[in-house]
Formats: sequence, C-alpha cells, structure tokens
Amino acid sequence: MHPGKGVGKKLPSVGNISIVGIVDSLKNDTNIALHNIRLSFVMEMAEVIVDSLIQSL
Repeated sequence: MHPGKGVGKKLPSVGNISIVGIVDSLKNDTNIALHNIRLSFVMEMAEVIVDSLIQSL
C-alpha cells in the first residue's frame, strides 16, 4: 500500500502488492476536488475490492 498517495503525501510503503482505487484526479491548482467525492462511493469501491480478493482465494 502507498498511504497518502491519493492526497499527494509521501509516506513509507507497506507490503509488496498494492491495489489502487482511483476516485478522482489531483489537480495542482485546487484541493477542493477531493472534497466532492462521496464517502459512500469510496466505501462501495472498497467493498468491490474486498469481495474480489475473497473470491480469488
């Protein structure tokens, strides 16, 4: 995992494999774009990722 990558922060990576869920692009001129993403959309995307991992096992 790359913590903080979605908001432009550089934090140490965790693990050897990562799954990236992109919800919006980060624009250099404004930080407001990330505030327009609904939490329910992010949670739904996380559920799809988890379900996919469970089915792959």
